[in-house]
Amino acid sequence: MKEYQELDHMQPIDSTQYKTPSETFYLPHHAVFRESSTTTKTRVLFDGSAKISNGRSLNLILATGPVVQQDLFSNIIRFRTHGYVLSGNVSKMYRQIRINPRDFPQQRIIWYDNNNSSVIPYNLQTVTYGLAPSRFLATRSLIEISNQNEASFSQACRSIKQDFYVDDLLTGCDNIDQLKE
Repeated sequence: MKEYQELDHMQPIDSTQYKTPSETFYLPHHAVFRESSTTTKTRVLFDGSAKISNGRSLNLILATGPVVQQDLFSNIIRFRTHGYVLSGNVSKMYRQIRINPRDFPQQRIIWYDNNNSSVIPYNLQTVTYGLAPSRFLATRSLIEISNQNEASFSQACRSIKQDFYVDDLLTGCDNIDQLKE
């Protein structure tokens, strides 16, 4: 959670930012520990499917959006046809995408900081893993980046559009110079 604060992915809210209960949603969350991981031993899991007193959850009322990327099988088959290949990953992909401030109240959490010894409400400010539309928002953001830069970087934009599977890139070319470009 300190990383969320340091990267400005969440901000504390004050009483002037409170809205009526129908306009806010507090996401339950807990830590997930993965001892075997070398990169992320602990991560936060947000539960957009948790139901509130009326029996609804945030995920039930959010639109998921369509699939905008090719399926993994097509990516792998195409990847295997190249003479030179490149693989990559967008680090913290969902958290690289800022949401509209008007949507902050739907992504609230409560966090207890031992150093502060008080419970503090926060707005999550980025696309949040665990919410129904998150995959669409992240993958659609890649498509939009590609659309905005196509005139200057046509080859890279082609790869963005057809060689990503969520945050993983599998691409290639028939010669090393083209791949470097």
